[in-house]
Amino acid sequence: MKQVILTGGIATGKSTVSNYLLEKGYPVIDTDILSRQAVEPGSQGLSQIVADFGSQVLTPEGNLDRDAVARLVFQDSKWRDRLNQIVHPLVFKATKAGLDDYRQAGAELVFVDMPLYFEVGVNYLDQVKPDQVWLVYVDEDTQLKRLLDRNHYDLDHAKDRIASQYPIEEKAQQADVVIDNRGIIENTLKQVDQALTELI
Repeated sequence: MKQVILTGGIATGKSTVSNYLLEKGYPVIDTDILSRQAVEPGSQGLSQIVADFGSQVLTPEGNLDRDAVARLVFQDSKWRDRLNQIVHPLVFKATKAGLDDYRQAGAELVFVDMPLYFEVGVNYLDQVKPDQVWLVYVDEDTQLKRLLDRNHYDLDHAKDRIASQYPIEEKAQQADVVIDNRGIIENTLKQVDQALTELI
């Protein structure tokens, strides 16, 4: 079974490619979904976050207050590192379990949608060993403009979000396949089709 990491940067358009792969019938393990499941009420992850961060990161309903956590982790790398130490091992354990399930089911190709592959995923290669890494790319100026348009952040917060990730140009140098998403969507999807043809 071939395993492909699909990654990108914030606001580069990775979800567009991920959804296209799903439409074409390819299995996609979404680590964003797994990270949300890892901190659901009653989970080991949420219990550990509350123990470390305090009840200030909970909503009145007992869910994780993502805005409150974001304010902490983007202001202080110490908190970001601690959050990663809690959540990432749980996510990669679930990712490996998902890959094992697809392997047992006889899948020939599985994608793992992993936004932070270059930031943290390479530390877990014993659990997730990709045949290829695909990067959905836009230049940083385009990334910033799209993030401002999409999320309506103020400029400083948007820049902080981008700066918290590995630079997109360096990711492009390390990826096996770079899908340029600066143009029209049809061009992006043509590149995906070409990469699939070459992989298969």
